[in-house]
Amino acid sequence: MKENSQNPTRPRKAAHSLMPSVRREGSRVVLNPTETPEVETREPEETTNLCACISLFAALLGLIPITIVFAFIALSEVQRRPYERGAGIAVSALLITLVQITVTIIVLWRFDLPPFGGWIDQYRI
Repeated sequence: MKENSQNPTRPRKAAHSLMPSVRREGSRVVLNPTETPEVETREPEETTNLCACISLFAALLGLIPITIVFAFIALSEVQRRPYERGAGIAVSALLITLVQITVTIIVLWRFDLPPFGGWIDQYRI
């Protein structure tokens, strides 16, 4: 004879009380609206976009192509995701890159380095 594993002093719940009440709509089975369990929804925490941080770090290291790519990715992601911030970081990375490009062009032009003259003039006929 099998022994009952449940405590004999505790009353046993009916099987139907554990199941939610349902109704049929054609071939679909739907929970009754009064019996629908409440689902806890939370707003996502506000975070800083990782691509924006990478673009700022790359700008500070002088990695111009990486900065431009990650800054534009960050700007598009921040625009799509309301819980992320970092548009200002991405814009500042782009501004740092713009300053770096401008300074590089001025230095090359001022000292007559390769793109703007200097050694190329000696090979002209």
